[in-house]
Amino acid sequence: ATEAIPQPSDKTMVFGQDTLGGDEEGSADQAQISQKVPQETVQQTINTGSQGRVTGSDQVVISSPPKSSFKPILIGAGALVVVLLITVVGGVGAYMMGLFGGKKPINGGPDTTPTAVIEGSPSPESTVFKADMVAIPGGTFTMGRDDGQPQERPEHQVTVESFEMDRTEVTNEEYYQFIVATNYKAPPHFVNGKPLPGKEMNPVNFVSLEDARAFAKWRSERDVVEYRLPTEAEWEYAARNGSQDSLYPWGDEYENDRAVMGGLQTVEDVGTNSKGANKWGVLDLIGNVWEWTSSESGSYPGSEVQIVGGVQVTRGGGFFDKTTGADAITSTFRAFVPQDTKDKTLGFRLVK
Repeated sequence: ATEAIPQPSDKTMVFGQDTLGGDEEGSADQAQISQKVPQETVQQTINTGSQGRVTGSDQVVISSPPKSSFKPILIGAGALVVVLLITVVGGVGAYMMGLFGGKKPINGGPDTTPTAVIEGSPSPESTVFKADMVAIPGGTFTMGRDDGQPQERPEHQVTVESFEMDRTEVTNEEYYQFIVATNYKAPPHFVNGKPLPGKEMNPVNFVSLEDARAFAKWRSERDVVEYRLPTEAEWEYAARNGSQDSLYPWGDEYENDRAVMGGLQTVEDVGTNSKGANKWGVLDLIGNVWEWTSSESGSYPGSEVQIVGGVQVTRGGGFFDKTTGADAITSTFRAFVPQDTKDKTLGFRLVK
């Protein structure tokens, strides 16, 4: 008999007995997992640290991103004098000095946040980030594993074409250049639209699927190359070292100095753990932030677990997640998240 999982309430995803909520705006998307194996539940959540695991009820709720406690910096100025010079020989020239608004943000409405210069934070004019891509030859590999979580089963053969992948997750500073170029709305942890000094090389977080795709569109136009989010298969192929089928990008055993994870309270600069690279040199595939993929949720072929679509697959685990035990984050671990979720544990990288 099929064991039915109770329907979730609004803004809540149910995966076995664990739940994952959206941000303040919420999400109408819902997914239900039913199983043919009695009493076997899918432990499928993103642990959000200080935002809390509710013990007893075994729930994880992603609350809305924290609001910045910084007040806008107001810059006072004296009145501007408008000088009108009228010449006698038929020419009238009027020159007026003032401030003009920029473009509207892509995601609607003029961005009225005052812009302030924070000392120590590089400006987009002084630093231009170019894509650092790693070539990954295509091939066939084993996707999923039979001894993993129910949503990782069964293992099956998948072939991917050659592609290139960002060496690291997209950083705050690179995302800031996108904000400046397009007047896109900044993530809530930016101050006056800029990353805090010293945090420029942290992976950007608090970004939804739409935000990640908007960034990819901008970078594609800038570099005249088509960038996109990786498919779930491409991501796992890179993390498993292709046909080597590694459980982690660096091998088959977890090692503490190879990933930014394990109950930490915050992210670290991309590439901090250089020994955690895969065989092609891609960093941070495990740890730091979970990474959006372009693939929607779904069951693997022949799976005994029915996973309804409509939410997005994220991969790689984050700084707060477990490193050992049944819920350990590996190269095969899958998480499903509503597309409009914005959380401190969510970021991304691009491929082409």
